[in-house]
Amino acid sequence: MDSSNNTITLYHGSANEVRKPIFGFGNRGNDYGLGFYTTQDYAIAGEWAVRSPEDVDGRDGFINEYRFDLNNLTMLDLTQQDIDKWIAILMVHRTGRYSAAQKRVLDEFVEHRYMGDESHYDVVKGWRANDSYFRFALDYALRLISQDELKQAVALGNLGEQIVLMSHKAFDNIEFIGSHSALAGEYYLSALKRDANARKAYEDIISGRKA
Repeated sequence: MDSSNNTITLYHGSANEVRKPIFGFGNRGNDYGLGFYTTQDYAIAGEWAVRSPEDVDGRDGFINEYRFDLNNLTMLDLTQQDIDKWIAILMVHRTGRYSAAQKRVLDEFVEHRYMGDESHYDVVKGWRANDSYFRFALDYALRLISQDELKQAVALGNLGEQIVLMSHKAFDNIEFIGSHSALAGEYYLSALKRDANARKAYEDIISGRKA
């Protein structure tokens, strides 16, 4: 980050070159709801760009690079909040099929920890939750693991952080710099390795508890 003007470099991994992110596009079922999801981690953006086994057969993706001005923007930084608040936001946006008993536990968790609609912030910063990490978060919300065990899994798994543009104002502050090739074979295998390491770390934590 350039401390003099509060400008940072962001990356967005995609099957396409995204020169102009458009407000209102995206998936409401993502971690923090509707927004433009970016990261400061080049490798993670590469993994986002190639997400299926078919990509290994030759469909490379794009790591889109941007300059982002944080001046005069409001930010919700979940990495500086209690981890329960991050989990509550995930449970609100990442829906799934739960038993009646599980849904009661999750509803109670969210009721006591959710801070309210985060979309009134210009930017949300927090950890990312792919399928493995969402499983860890779900186990914690269902009281199957402790907060210490969840924090260990998050730290050992190297999940990384994401920065999500939420408002028109934030979209006005992002500038496309260029794009880089995300080689399918390289980044898809990297994503598989990251996921496998996360799962192993989690299983080691659970096994240690049972020992």
